Amino acid sequence: MAVGGQNESEVMELSDSSPAREALTHNPSDAEMHLANELLHCPLHIEILLYMLAERHVQLLEGENLLFSTPHLTSIIQKKMEKVQSR
Repeated sequence: MAVGGQNESEVMELSDSSPAREALTHNPSDAEMHLANELLHCPLHIEILLYMLAERHVQLLEGENLLFSTPHLTSIIQKKMEKVQSR
């Protein structure tokens, strides 16, 4: 199943009710190594790439109705939910 245009095996999921899947080890291809070397020699390329990745990240989060939260926020929500359920 594809998630936001990515293969499901490329996406890490985490919830408080189930353990995260084990991360797969990545072995960069020759093309990735070449790109990394080029980016190291030109800081402007890194800025462009970071901008593109940030835009893709926003699109993925919006498209899948996802968000990131801190463990502190999650803890507060869980405590409030426990109080509501105990009433």
